[in-house]
Amino acid sequence: MQKIQLDKKYLVNIDGTSDGTQDKYFKDEIWYKPDYFGGEGYTEYLATLILQYSSLEETKYVQYEEIEINGKKGCCSKNFLSDSEEFISLYRLYQMTTGENLAKKISTLDLEKRPEFVLDFVKKQTGVDLRTYFANHFALDRIILNEDRHFNNLGIIFDGENFKEAPIFDNGHSFFVGSYSYNTNLPINENVKRVTAKPFSGSHDWNYRYFEKWCTIRLDKKGLLAALQKEPDSLAKKVVLYQLQVLDIVENK
Repeated sequence: MQKIQLDKKYLVNIDGTSDGTQDKYFKDEIWYKPDYFGGEGYTEYLATLILQYSSLEETKYVQYEEIEINGKKGCCSKNFLSDSEEFISLYRLYQMTTGENLAKKISTLDLEKRPEFVLDFVKKQTGVDLRTYFANHFALDRIILNEDRHFNNLGIIFDGENFKEAPIFDNGHSFFVGSYSYNTNLPINENVKRVTAKPFSGSHDWNYRYFEKWCTIRLDKKGLLAALQKEPDSLAKKVVLYQLQVLDIVENK
């Protein structure tokens, strides 16, 4: 594992996460994120590994590497924005436009109406259709059991003239990392039932099924299983192996 020492001058406070303000470092177009709960760095790496064995283009997701930052485990990733680009989260886009909280707004709507409300809003404001974007996020999230896919890590990129969807990023709260639902006394299959999803439904399966027909991810399951055998034993690895066994995952032929 690579080890790096970073001066405090590179420290950046990131507001708007579900855990409040999170410390990150930014140096030479690389983001460095120390673990907050413990295990996020490896989780990000494992989510990257899954996507590397998928049909998704590399430009559609951020690739994370597990490293040690100032003596603490974490991860790093390349900046996915150019100098002329800005990331605008869906939370921020809605707040700038209406002055309201998007998560609170959709909580007042019937479940079936929530996705279309957000899709229509984003399409009206930016011209971007996020159906495939959401579908691929939720295909990944139900495998890794991401409990933190909120509207601050879903969004678009604006270059001053045009909008486009952002890549998949921020997968650290997966595989029960930072989870309040995980019970060490229960087997994996029972713990999986306790996981709650975001942002539309508390069910990963519901979020995925709603957008399933727009999903473009196809998984090289055989190749991924071979790669996982080389990984050290961990709860995260056990979860992936379990999910690959029980889920109806569309494979690359």
